[in-house]
Parts: sequence; C-alpha cells; structure tokens
Amino acid sequence: MPRLNELFRIAYGHNYELSRLSQVEGGIPFVSRSSRNNGITAYVEHTGETPSPAGCITVALGGCVLEAFVQPQPCYEGRDVAVLTPLNPMSTVVKIWYAQCIRANKFRFNYNRQANKELPRIDVPLPPESVTKAVMPTFLTEAQAVESGVFPPLRHGRWGEVRVSDLFDIEVGDRVAS
Repeated sequence: MPRLNELFRIAYGHNYELSRLSQVEGGIPFVSRSSRNNGITAYVEHTGETPSPAGCITVALGGCVLEAFVQPQPCYEGRDVAVLTPLNPMSTVVKIWYAQCIRANKFRFNYNRQANKELPRIDVPLPPESVTKAVMPTFLTEAQAVESGVFPPLRHGRWGEVRVSDLFDIEVGDRVAS
C-alpha cells in the first residue's frame, strides 16, 4: 500500500483566521476543521493570495481530525487544514476514494491527537478497477433537464393527495411482518 505522500503533494493550507476575513455571499469558500458542508464554514472576499485549486483534497489535521473532502471550487483554508494535490492526474472519483480512505483512519487519532506529522505516512489502498473506471454523473440544472426532456416541467396548479399504492407495487418482504 502506498503512503499518502507517494500519491499527493501535502502542504499546509493558507492558515487564515475567519475572524480576520470579510465574509461575503458568493465569495471564495473558506474550509476549516469542520465535518459538515464539505468543510466549508463561510464564503470570504479574495485576499490577494491565490486560493488552493479546485479538485484539491482538504484534510482537517485537528478538531474533526481527518475529515477529508474534495473541493469542487478554489478555496482558502483555516488553521490546521492540509491541502493534498495529486502528483499524477487523478479523476474526481479516485480523489473521493482517497478522501474516504483518509477518513477511515480517524480512529487512530482519538483523544485529541492531531494528524499534523502522521498524515503523510498514512497507508492507503489503491482503488479497485471499478473505482478507477467510474465516471462522475453529470448533474443538470432544472432548466437544462426540462430543455433536454429528461423530465417535464412541474405543473404547480395540479398538486393533490396520492396514495403510495397508486404509484408503486407494494410487497411484504421476507423479514417484514404485515
């Protein structure tokens, strides 16, 4: 099994304090040591420094240790957040695989241990062929889906109650009592 530092360039993030930045709607994502919302806790104004690139993996080194997320947009990072960029081209699906592998090591950092020195040395399995050949689904906006005929537009005036049995064939399972 390779170590993370054999697959990624691992660097500390920007090390910003959110209280010293200007929060704005629609700004640059600010990633901290959170386990929610892809680690994004705010959106901030451009600081003049180049954000970390879209597609990087951010990893919390303290707080919610080893919470790892693939960032879809360029971002800034708070204190104790590592930024992993692949040494070789890597699909988003494979990056998500490695983020999950990183999270699977959380148990090693119980009792307030931080992962600052250990992160590069974490062993991770290579993804199976089903992951390396997987393709991320393309998500359409509602307007694009309507235009392409994927689904028709909703008719808001025609809502009403519907029985589930009118929509689905309901069967009792082997372990479900009726």
